[in-house]
Amino acid sequence: MRKKVLITKISELVDTVNSLQRKLDDMLRENTELKEKVKELSAKQKEEIMPQPQVLKQEDSEQSATVTETESTEESLTGEQTETNTFEPDLSEWVQYGAVAIGTIVQESVKYSGKLSSAEGESKKELLSLIMGRAEVAKAEIFSITESDNSLEVKKELIDGVVSETVDYFKSVAAQI
Repeated sequence: MRKKVLITKISELVDTVNSLQRKLDDMLRENTELKEKVKELSAKQKEEIMPQPQVLKQEDSEQSATVTETESTEESLTGEQTETNTFEPDLSEWVQYGAVAIGTIVQESVKYSGKLSSAEGESKKELLSLIMGRAEVAKAEIFSITESDNSLEVKKELIDGVVSETVDYFKSVAAQI
């Protein structure tokens, strides 16, 4: 009698485990599907925030030239001027200077992160996080400086100060190992 009861209970447990396994598989499948949806939505959101620049094909640029010629002919005949929209990136000196400074910070953060990664110790993950976090803060500070109304010389001084402080911070964090 006891064996029969035990076999029945074991059978019930196996059925329960199989049922739970199926539910877990379903949940994992649903999780994967949700992750894919999140990726799609994230990509879509990025496209909406930062649209991709349109690249003109050779044919398009020839058609554009023809349209421009036609517009200028019409303009000379009617005396009206039409406004043309052309995209020219603003690569002013202060933007270039800020980009170089950010590049320097990224290079230094990679250099010190490499040193920390090869070191032994439990605190290296925390130290790596400090370096990466400070690099992000420095990039934001530089962007803020480039957007300010200060003169070019003042912007350069402020940006140089951020780079110097950030590299010194990296050195002090790396010295903790």
